[in-house]
This record gives sequence, C-alpha cells and structure tokens, in this order.
Amino acid sequence: MIKLLTSRYFSNIGAFKYPRILIEEKNDSLNTSIYLLPRDRFSLGFDLDFTHSNIEDFGISFGTNFNIRNIFRGTENLSVNLNNRIGASRDIGDPNDSFFNLFELGGNLNLRIPRAVLPFKSYRLIKKEMNPVTNFIIGSTFQKNIGLDKQYYSGIYEVNWNPTKYSKINFKLLDFEYVNNQNISNYFNVYKNSYDKLNYISSLYNLDQTTLDQNGDLTIPEGSEKFISQVLNNETTLSSRYRFL
Repeated sequence: MIKLLTSRYFSNIGAFKYPRILIEEKNDSLNTSIYLLPRDRFSLGFDLDFTHSNIEDFGISFGTNFNIRNIFRGTENLSVNLNNRIGASRDIGDPNDSFFNLFELGGNLNLRIPRAVLPFKSYRLIKKEMNPVTNFIIGSTFQKNIGLDKQYYSGIYEVNWNPTKYSKINFKLLDFEYVNNQNISNYFNVYKNSYDKLNYISSLYNLDQTTLDQNGDLTIPEGSEKFISQVLNNETTLSSRYRFL
C-alpha cells in the first residue's frame, strides 16, 4: 500500500517519469530505494491535423504546446497551448467567400500545482495521499466560422483530489465563459433548416407584410427578427397553445 501511494504521489507531481521503487526486507526492517528520472524542465511539442465535416470541406489545424516544469521551484507546471485552424466551406452563408473562409485562433494557459491551493486551511480535509491538484486555466478563441464570427473567453480555478481509490472530487471555485457573437444577423443564412421552419410558421400566422420579400418569404435578417419579436409580444395570430418542434 505504501509503495502504491508513493508511486502515485511522484506521478502526480508531474516532474518525474514513472518512479522505480524497490523494497528489500532485512531482518525486522524494510529498506526502500526510490529511483527518480526527472523530466526535461522545458518541452515543446507540435501537432498537425487534417479535418473534414458536413460544414467543412477541408481543414488544416496546427497546434503547439510549451511546458515549463517546476517553474516556481515548488513542482508547479506551466503549460501554454496555441492552436490555429483554417478551413474551406462552400456552404457558408457569404456570397463573396474565398476558398479558405474558416479561421480560428485560440490559446490557453494552465498553471498546475500538485497540492490544494484554497483560501482556507484544508490539510485536514485534503491530505497528501489524496493526490490533490490545483489548476488555474485561462483561455481565449477567435473564430471566423461558417459566417458566425465570435470571440470566446474562459477561466477556471479548480481543485481535484481522490478521497478513495474509486472516487474523485472536482471542486470548481471559479468557472466562467464569455461568448461574443459578432455576426448574428447571418444566422438564418447559415442554418437553412431553422429558417425554413420559421418561414413556414410565418406563412400561417404572419400578419405583417413588411417582413416579407416579393416571394412571400421572410427577409433576412430584418423580417425574421421582426416576426420573432412579434410572436414573443403576442402580435400575431399564433397562440401559446401551439407548439412547433
């Protein structure tokens, strides 16, 4: 049991490769030898991916990961990740689109501390043998994607530990996300199925002809937005007893 706990402890630190622990019995005592092989303090990695999906004809993703171990001389590890992706889609709702019309640039920074960092004393609640880890993570992503550009920001402050062999606790003191959609007026140009459903409802219950084009369809985005607002304000013949899936 002691050997297992010791092995987990050194593995949890993240500064060493898998430890080698030798226990030798001698008379009424045990002699223990622990062999540790340190990982490189600095490491750099790259990855390259090619993707294809129902909205992306072709995509290339390039990422890099830079790690600094024992950055504050207390077995803390700092990881910086950057990712860049470009892609092509012929279904994008933009009549002037180019071949590479999808773009994403993102990154995050993760400070990993192999102990519980809390604003109160926790050593009695979270013991060392529970392998506690504290993560401070901040990230940001900028997207020009299928005509719906957006900016994304996130931050996490969490503590993880294993109270038993078969259980794990994840305690998040802070977890926030902020999404800034920058091209929401293009939504119905991209998601045609949603527009078709809305247009069908409009053909049954719309009383305002100014929201329609010469073909009797809702204009995008003015007519669609106005019709939705009228429905929410009970300005159409659509009753709340109707439900559309």
